Amino acid sequence: MRRSSIITWDQFRVGGLIVVALGILGFAVYKLGKEAKLFGSRYQLVAFVPSANGLREGGAVTVAGQQAGSIRSIEFLPVDMDTTRNLKIVVGLDESHAPQGRPAASGS
Repeated sequence: MRRSSIITWDQFRVGGLIVVALGILGFAVYKLGKEAKLFGSRYQLVAFVPSANGLREGGAVTVAGQQAGSIRSIEFLPVDMDTTRNLKIVVGLDESHAPQGRPAASGS
């Protein structure tokens, strides 16, 4: 059997429905990503702490009550005499919160 090269109305409706559904899906991903700040630029901040009770990788980081980023990694450091630096925490912060997250320059 030969197939007709002419697109029928039913085929056109199905194709149109698929295109509309993909458009709605793309728009939803864009809006949700923008709300969750997935597409923004980030920088890394490293902190050395004695303990990390309640922290976990992927956890939210807040600055002044607003979500500013997430915890990228928590690493145990080798045991030594310095008990104030047992863990290394790497935090990914949004560029919009750069002034609050960066340490102040010393005035020497």
